Amino acid sequence: MDKLIPINYDNDRQTVSGRDLHEFLEVETPYTMWFKRMAEYGFSEGADFITILLESTGGRPSDNHQLSIDMAKELAMLQRSEKGKQARRYFIELEKRWNSPEAIMARALKMADKKISSLQSSVNELQTENKLLSQQTLTWTSRKVLEALIKAYGASIRLPDINGFQEAWRDFKKELLYNYSISLNSRISKQMENSSRKAKPKTMDMIHDDELPRCISTAVALCKSHNVDISDVISKYSKSA
Repeated sequence: MDKLIPINYDNDRQTVSGRDLHEFLEVETPYTMWFKRMAEYGFSEGADFITILLESTGGRPSDNHQLSIDMAKELAMLQRSEKGKQARRYFIELEKRWNSPEAIMARALKMADKKISSLQSSVNELQTENKLLSQQTLTWTSRKVLEALIKAYGASIRLPDINGFQEAWRDFKKELLYNYSISLNSRISKQMENSSRKAKPKTMDMIHDDELPRCISTAVALCKSHNVDISDVISKYSKSA
């Protein structure tokens, strides 16, 4: 029964390919012309069907459509043929199965499983992130963690005319100053005034060891506020409790 005309179950409703239906109904009119005429019976894109652009084989790309079962059922009825009657009975049976209590419950359970899986993934990420931010689990790699977070953030804001890494450090220093009153720029200026060397010191060297947890917390918050994925950094540098 399910093999009569292939059904698509990828979305939250059943759909059928317009071209598959056209082929099954053995309509002699070319698909594009046929579908254009059928659509004039009051069907609307988005509600009854969606248009899909097929890959070109060298010529002009052709269209296909994913049709709702209701639309497919009406198109089958409009053909006034034995094939049309057969297709309509097929779609009616599919609707009965789709709307049966067992099918509804199965879909609900499937959606619940996806939701639980998504929530569990978020919980695991937060737990690992909390370990990363915990002073008890930070090790000598803390400066590497901070640099990796800054790089991840910088990569997300990189533009053709902007050095993402430098911009990331600037944003980080602003957040650190605002949240913890730690002015790394002041330390850089002071060291340059008291040093005979002309070279500007590295920002990382201006951070004290006891400030690293606050710096990492600031960098994580900066990444999160810009939806930067730091899962790779967390996986690489976190330690199990």
